[in-house]
Amino acid sequence: MTEIRNGREKFTGKYLRRPAPAMLALCVFLCAVSGLSGCGAASPGSAEAFGHSDLYSGQKTEDQAGIELIEPVQLTQTWEAAAYRNLYDSQIFTAAVVPEVTEYAFPIGGTLEEFDVYPGDTVEEGSLLAELNREQIDQSVEDQDEKIRAMEEEFADYREDMLEKIAAADAEAAELQAAATQAAQAAMQNDALRRQLTQRTQLYELDHAYELDQLEKRKNKQEQYLLKSSMAGDVVAYGMMTGGDWIGAERSVIAVGDLSRKYLKCEYISQTVLNGADEIYAVIRGRRRGIRNIPLSAGEYTRLTNLGETVYSTFEIEDDGDVAVGDFAVVVVIEDCRRDVLAVPDSAISRSGLQRYVYVKDGENSVKTPVTAGMSDGVYTEIRSGLAEGDQVLVKNTNLITSGTKQTTVTRGNFAVDFTGSGVFYYPCTCRVTDPVSHGTVYFQNYEVTKYQPVKKGDVIATVRVEKDEVALKRSETKLKRLEERLDDLIRSGEKNEDVLAARREEIAGVKEEIASMNEDFDTEAIVAAHDGIVTELAEHKKEDLLRTGELMAVIARQDNCYVIVENKGQLLNYGNKLTVTYESRNGGELSAEGVVATVSDSALSGALASDYALLRVPEEAVGEMAAAAENNSEWNFQIRFTVEGAARQMEDVLLVPKEAVTSQRGQTYVTVIDENGQKKAVSFVAGGSDAQYCWAAEGLTEGMVLCLK
Repeated sequence: MTEIRNGREKFTGKYLRRPAPAMLALCVFLCAVSGLSGCGAASPGSAEAFGHSDLYSGQKTEDQAGIELIEPVQLTQTWEAAAYRNLYDSQIFTAAVVPEVTEYAFPIGGTLEEFDVYPGDTVEEGSLLAELNREQIDQSVEDQDEKIRAMEEEFADYREDMLEKIAAADAEAAELQAAATQAAQAAMQNDALRRQLTQRTQLYELDHAYELDQLEKRKNKQEQYLLKSSMAGDVVAYGMMTGGDWIGAERSVIAVGDLSRKYLKCEYISQTVLNGADEIYAVIRGRRRGIRNIPLSAGEYTRLTNLGETVYSTFEIEDDGDVAVGDFAVVVVIEDCRRDVLAVPDSAISRSGLQRYVYVKDGENSVKTPVTAGMSDGVYTEIRSGLAEGDQVLVKNTNLITSGTKQTTVTRGNFAVDFTGSGVFYYPCTCRVTDPVSHGTVYFQNYEVTKYQPVKKGDVIATVRVEKDEVALKRSETKLKRLEERLDDLIRSGEKNEDVLAARREEIAGVKEEIASMNEDFDTEAIVAAHDGIVTELAEHKKEDLLRTGELMAVIARQDNCYVIVENKGQLLNYGNKLTVTYESRNGGELSAEGVVATVSDSALSGALASDYALLRVPEEAVGEMAAAAENNSEWNFQIRFTVEGAARQMEDVLLVPKEAVTSQRGQTYVTVIDENGQKKAVSFVAGGSDAQYCWAAEGLTEGMVLCLK
């Protein structure tokens, strides 16, 4: 058996079974009996019952007259009128509106120090995005800078000394002008000093230039430890890493999007399909939009696939004034289409050699009628010649015309997929509160905060008691007194060397600073927060526990960068989607807050930043209450579960069709339309999407159509 697809025949995989010898003998016997006894009554499914004929006149042949054809099990036959209809060979691709995205990577590998911005933050051109740990390179720059300063000071001292010697030699030469021989010797010495100074100056300049070049290289390398934005925009993704994580060179770690520049991204559509399509358009916010493909070169496609990247098709959007980043869309590719053409069901068409034919009802008879077929959508086939509108053709195995009596109409409405997920708190930016006291013995007294409590910069985290180190303080005070006495002795003795005096004063200043630091530490009674945020961790300390310098006291999560993280299966959620986050308050009641998705879909990102999770930014004023509801936590996220609900893949003002009215066959969607005369007709449409209750139509239906329910 064959079917027609786009005007071409295709084998369907169904065979006629060869009759068994015994059955064949029985058939011969029955035929013989039939020939002796005359024409018997025709069964309901026989050729005679339908008046089938191989003659276009409708007359039966003598051989056919006495043969009863037995219907295969479950084979149904009926009549259907040839009618004008639209035929579509189409594909639908789900898509998302994404911004122009730039990903940033460190040119060198290193240990992450911190991110300076996070998803949802707005940045300017030149804004710092992230930093690697720079201790070694900073020290290298400092050492090189110190080396150059020492070189400059040494040469300055040498030059000053040489100039003094040259000046003295010039004065001596002037005094000895009268004695020609001695004057000549003085002049020779003077020339030697000048040559020595010139040579040393040339060497110094060469060495100095080299060292400056080395310093510049170190400073340039220092810049490689910083990521800065090359554009203004919003942070739309980042690698979920923390300080101390190793990051390889050229690995994308953060992305910035220009929300004013919008593109459409969907599953990759080959250039062959795009070039051969009759029509390509997108539906965004319920409106049909023109789109222009941005071709991907064969070389770029190969490069991306070799890297294991998922390849997407990118389109420019015409008339995108009301389109926002994160909007859901579908790309409709009409590969082939015939509008308002005469068509009959595929199952009505038979084939004999190259000839195609149908059986047309003619009174009580059916006439084998040759036809010229055109495009097929897999369900209906275009008839270019051989039939007229209304001709009744014999159809086998069709269930497209719904026989039910219940009706509905095509209406306009909003379509969305319900999203429900489970989220947890996620704080990507935290700071550690440690014991800052480096002098004296520190004893823990009490915490002045509790877990999940919001705090402001300067709020007391814990109280401590510090015992003075009287011996160390006395030793420093004695050292200071002696240094001051030595400086006085130098001044009284008439010391003129300012470098010597400056060194003594610098040493005294250092000891004074050390004493001041001691006294400040000894007076410490409280350890305070350095940032606004939420206390996410408190170290286990009991009263009078001994604390070491730098020992952890608490962890504070930056409240201005708080997210609810939720699994984003199938990339249902896109940037800007608004969802409701529901949680139980500390008093047991149910509260909710609005979360806004701050990360773009994977189609806008490379594999390094693509994620199966979405980050929802919640209002800062709700963070404290939400954090207080948590019972168990780790440093990076809270294990309490929040219910996240909302609408995804929203499409506004589209034609909605109850699924009870839709029949799908061979990838095509049909409805039974009842016209003004009460006649039923199968009508195809391009379905843009569906849920458990509705399909929405991208093309093929009109508002107000009356449909028959199954």
